[in-house]
Amino acid sequence: MRRRYIFFTLVGIGDILDGTYLIYPSIMRVAEMASGTFSGGTSLWGCASKGYMVFRIYGTELVSLTMLVMAAEKVFAVMFTIVYRRYATNRARFTAALTCLLVCLLSLITMFLTSYFDPREEVQEDKYCGISGSVVEGFAQFHQFFNLSCQIGAFLGSAFAFLVARSLTKQANVKEISSIKPVLVVSFISCIVISSSNIVSKFALYMLTGQEFRDCLRKVINDKNCSENTVAFVNRVSTMKTSPSGR
Repeated sequence: MRRRYIFFTLVGIGDILDGTYLIYPSIMRVAEMASGTFSGGTSLWGCASKGYMVFRIYGTELVSLTMLVMAAEKVFAVMFTIVYRRYATNRARFTAALTCLLVCLLSLITMFLTSYFDPREEVQEDKYCGISGSVVEGFAQFHQFFNLSCQIGAFLGSAFAFLVARSLTKQANVKEISSIKPVLVVSFISCIVISSSNIVSKFALYMLTGQEFRDCLRKVINDKNCSENTVAFVNRVSTMKTSPSGR
């Protein structure tokens, strides 16, 4: 039973690791701020050696790769049913799961090696050590592309398997559809979350720091033109600059 649901177990482990990234580094940063060691420049390896990115890199890539393997299994099951029933054993699933773990481990080792051999002595002015301060730009792009492509592949594969299963006889497709739906839904949500992470963060930043952006957004919601507010804002700035008492 454990081997039968080993892929769901890997997805759960990956989500736990990714969730740990939101907690453990935050606690460590607060501790450094309290001790007065948070400020000061640090190198790429100085951040990577703290291990913050282990949770984010390994967790997200493990989830993405496992979802892709699960979708591939569903496609194989509906396209080559007889062969699947013969060769898709618990041992085969365990081997595929072990391969996922090793591939993600290889990616993690690559992250550490590229950070270790980076020649820059200082990459940021504090010890926040996010992904931009812990890995080289090339690896960061690879990490984003890897996660997004795996999730898109998982969604497309699951959708294909779902449509094929729907076209089968009613007796055969009930079990197949019930096993494909979770992978289809989760992969679709993951595609949206991964691809829109920058959009969400920038929108939150504008909401928190941009008074003009908030005013315009409020006018748009109320079906008003925000250009008047922008013009008024520019005129106020111009008046302050031309006024004798302006600083």
